[in-house]
Amino acid sequence: MMRFAKATTAAALATTLVGCGTNMGLGGANSGVFGAKSKAQAEWTLMLHLGASNNLEPFAGINLNEIEAAIDDKNVNFIVLFDGQKKGDSKIYRMVRDANGNNKTLVSTVIDDKGAIIPSDTKEVDSGDVKTASKFTQWAIQNFPAKKYGYLMWDHGSGIFTPQGQRVNLGPSVDRSSVKRALSGNGMSANGICWDDETGNHMSTAQFGDVVAAGAQAAGKPLDMVGFDACLMAHVELVYQMKGNGLNMVASEELEPGLGWDYMGWMKRLAANPAADGALASKYLVQAYGESYKPGGNHAQDGREQEITLSAVNYAALKNNLVPALNNLASEMVAAMGTEKSAFQAARKATQEFYNSDCGDVGSFLGHLSANTRNARVKQAVTSTQQALSTAVIAEVHNGKWATEGTAGATGLVIFFPKTKYQWKEAYNNVNQIAFAAEGWRNFLVDFIK
Repeated sequence: MMRFAKATTAAALATTLVGCGTNMGLGGANSGVFGAKSKAQAEWTLMLHLGASNNLEPFAGINLNEIEAAIDDKNVNFIVLFDGQKKGDSKIYRMVRDANGNNKTLVSTVIDDKGAIIPSDTKEVDSGDVKTASKFTQWAIQNFPAKKYGYLMWDHGSGIFTPQGQRVNLGPSVDRSSVKRALSGNGMSANGICWDDETGNHMSTAQFGDVVAAGAQAAGKPLDMVGFDACLMAHVELVYQMKGNGLNMVASEELEPGLGWDYMGWMKRLAANPAADGALASKYLVQAYGESYKPGGNHAQDGREQEITLSAVNYAALKNNLVPALNNLASEMVAAMGTEKSAFQAARKATQEFYNSDCGDVGSFLGHLSANTRNARVKQAVTSTQQALSTAVIAEVHNGKWATEGTAGATGLVIFFPKTKYQWKEAYNNVNQIAFAAEGWRNFLVDFIK
């Protein structure tokens, strides 16, 4: 998540390390050895890969305390792999209910995994390593069986491509123009998932798919939900990358505020209905997140509504409905390129963008394309794709506006959509890196940017 927190100037954004400070009770009041095996099958086992070995660490304690404030720990196993900025601070928690509510003290139990995930000698994991994430997912499922499983990544995120150039640490800001000026001045062009600043490691789009596959293999079925408490990850390409090993995905099209998800609001909803399936649990999460950043919400700052997006997407509907519709649309646009390219360009220019300007909101593009094209076959394909999109995005929320850019056009999913050949990424030619590149959308893009 290139999660952003509050700052006032571009200079502050470029130089301030968000979250350099102390852990908020991350030892746990009940720290100690806990028998890893769960005695009874719960409704849910939720696995949180909490990669805080970076400037986001102060938000980790806040989010963990939110979980404790509302979790139904009899029906929900919430297992957290934590890695912070200090050497030897990696831990696995089993989250428990705090009778005192939301506060700054952790009461959850630290599990002795006997070296299965965390090395016994160093007590330090590389939270940016796909092997760490895969082992944790498999271990948690094996030791905490449940009817339903959710795997969640908490960290920096910035899209579907691997890093190029230098990353900078973002302060908390809602001034997008300042963010962009600060980053452009530092050569920032990083894309990926889950950075560990101690090792410099991170996970790629392909490796995300590997982690979900490892979890599904351990569970003997697809994971019921997968999520990114991270920025910029609500990609068609990432849902597709699950390859049926995950049923629903929750992510944000835009940057996330530093506080990220509202775990307390989510846990309250899940406690009221622990039998909720993956789709409903995903919807609960989106609802809680949206409400938390509205005026009066527990994540709202100074009573102001904050600019956010979050959506839940169903894999089967995307694969069976949206992807074929996009393929047909791509084919029709390629066929009409000779006469309609200016209409396509106008639609792309008007499309809702977020921080990554080489991507566009799918629903926004479809709306502008319908308004701009005169080609009847393209219009018909647009209508079919809009209908397919409505089945794939099962929950979506966006709050707030900026002066010149906003979230008003958000519909839940972005897709790689360069406007010129200079924005093209070579990874989009490689199906081993981005599986969606095998579909027809790539053919349209190649023709579009000629």
